[in-house]
Amino acid sequence: MEIEDIQKFCKSFPGIREDIKWGDNLCLMAGEKIFCMISLDAVPVTIGFKTDPVEFDELIHQDGFVPAPYLAKSHWVLHKNMKGLPATQLKNHLAKSYGLVVSKMTAKAKTEAGIAVGHQQRGNSKNPGGNREQPNKMGNQKSVGKSQKSKATSRKPEVKSSKLKVESIKAKPGKTKVKAIDKSTLKAIQKKKGRSGK
Repeated sequence: MEIEDIQKFCKSFPGIREDIKWGDNLCLMAGEKIFCMISLDAVPVTIGFKTDPVEFDELIHQDGFVPAPYLAKSHWVLHKNMKGLPATQLKNHLAKSYGLVVSKMTAKAKTEAGIAVGHQQRGNSKNPGGNREQPNKMGNQKSVGKSQKSKATSRKPEVKSSKLKVESIKAKPGKTKVKAIDKSTLKAIQKKKGRSGK
């Protein structure tokens, strides 16, 4: 694929921006988050994108791929020859990269970038954000994404603690240990203080 083809393909995703960073790198971004970098001055032209940990381990053992300098710990790979990648494969990698980056964005950042808040990772070249509903293991029902679960099912049960008060205890000069005490210990301490105060 040519650079113009990649730009056109990526601009089909919501919230896309472009910028030149670090001298010669064309950065394609979802809002403010980079999901693809193309080194324009390299010969041949190189392309880097984000992957998930499993895909990262697979790709770095394939011809042409290397861990991306400075970004490998975030599972970015670099292909040494952008034109050496088949168009379908590259589109799928870019769609997944976009999805991974968008999935880590806050709702506010998504809104500011013009990306739907329910947008999720795991896309492909035809559907970069992935589907909200996915078949379950049985294949006959649909499971609902996190954003669609009711608030009632996502609430954690309230746990009532018997701990009422936190008491500071001097351990060593200049250092304070803090421990929690329960109701019975609190009453005993209060009785003791009441006696000593008289």
